[in-house]
Amino acid sequence: MKSGHLLLKNATWFGALIVVICGPILLTSATQKITPLELVKRHLASIGTPQARAAIRNRIVAEPATEIPWATPDNGAARNAFFVSEGKSIRLSLPFSARNGLGDAFVFDDKIFRSALRYDSFAPIRSDLSNFVTSYDEIIKDGLMGGTLTTAWALLDSAGRRPRLEYNGLKQRGGKEYHELRYLARKRGGDGRMRVLMYFEPKTFRHVQTEYYRAAFPTQSNTLTEEFSDFVVVDGLTLPRTYKWRFILGNSVICDRSVTFERIQHDQQLDPKTFVIK
Repeated sequence: MKSGHLLLKNATWFGALIVVICGPILLTSATQKITPLELVKRHLASIGTPQARAAIRNRIVAEPATEIPWATPDNGAARNAFFVSEGKSIRLSLPFSARNGLGDAFVFDDKIFRSALRYDSFAPIRSDLSNFVTSYDEIIKDGLMGGTLTTAWALLDSAGRRPRLEYNGLKQRGGKEYHELRYLARKRGGDGRMRVLMYFEPKTFRHVQTEYYRAAFPTQSNTLTEEFSDFVVVDGLTLPRTYKWRFILGNSVICDRSVTFERIQHDQQLDPKTFVIK
């Protein structure tokens, strides 16, 4: 009995010693933050191998039966959504995303950014979303908008673009936890009051959401949120098929749309007018 008690006592003491020694190690590994560089590395791996990513020259993503108008008379968006990208050049066409019924088109040819204009009584007008994006054109120039659906995706060349990246740990979004990464463009556009936050799945490191927040006035803020889901493998790359964009102007929801791209094509023959808006 006595020896048994001594054994139990020694075992208890030894177990406590293990906890004292290993506890900090376990705690550190469980709570340690990954670096922004490591997060980006794992995210890129979630898309595909370096060889598979490098093999793609251009990409077209479009809704079913979308006939892509390379140069429409009003330079605007099509009835259906489509994204076309080649390298860092990009064209995003979003249909009827604004309360005034106007679609939006954003184009960057790796040199100049343009957004579609409409004319009302011969006066040029833009949608609320277009005004928001134009006020911070790095959303397009840095390949942020559209996420991994475009070859211009910001994190594919973070070394070249040299943004400031801040990892903020796991954050709750819609009842789930995601890795949060803040992106600050090296060449900031607009008035510098834009905050860009990216969200990644904890296990897969797939990019599932980006939030663009801008404090326009002391009592008003504007927010554009992109969501990506329904991932599929195309030509060795894991890409989202479903894209949702939601734009809030002050307290008003201007647009809340979702599209599913049935066509994801690579290395197509692109029309010379692809990245042109006059």
